[in-house]
Formats: sequence, structure tokens, C-alpha cells
Amino acid sequence: MALAGLQGRPFLGRPAVGVAAVATVGVPGGNVAVLQTSAVDLDAEKRRAAERAEELRKEISRAEGKLANQGFVAKAPEAVVQAEREKLERLKAELEELEG
Repeated sequence: MALAGLQGRPFLGRPAVGVAAVATVGVPGGNVAVLQTSAVDLDAEKRRAAERAEELRKEISRAEGKLANQGFVAKAPEAVVQAEREKLERLKAELEELEG
């Protein structure tokens, strides 16, 4: 099994004592547990998520400002305005998902 770099890894069946499942996902025929390991630096992932959230907030603010500008909305082609509205919705959805 080469999926996710797991080739050659033994099937554990159940997590070893003291190993915490970070998440469990239901799949046909059972569940898949994502285990906490030292291979993932949780603090680094939290920092990365916080940085991305800050970037998203800035992009959302910029897009909202653009769409609030009546000059932009009046002069830009409708397709450009619509694309900016869609982009704003995608950014908001990503931020919501990131902040969970």
C-alpha cells in the first residue's frame, strides 16, 4: 500500500496503548483512525493555520472594500464583479472551515 507514504507500514488494527486518535473517519466497512505521531508537528500546523487565517482575513477585507466601492461596481464588467463576489465567498468559506 503506497497511499500517503504508508508502504511497508504494518496494519495495527487498534492503536497502541498511549497513542491518541486525532480523528476517526467512517468508511465503507469500518473506520479509519488518524493517529497522533511525532511526524506531524502540531504546533507548526497551528501556526500555519493561524497565518493562513490572517491572510484570508486580509483578502476578505480587500475584496469587501472593492465590492463596497461603487466606482468599481459601476465601471467594472459584470463578469469581473461577479468573479470578485465568488472569490469573496470562497475566501469566507475557507476561513470558516479553517477556524472550524
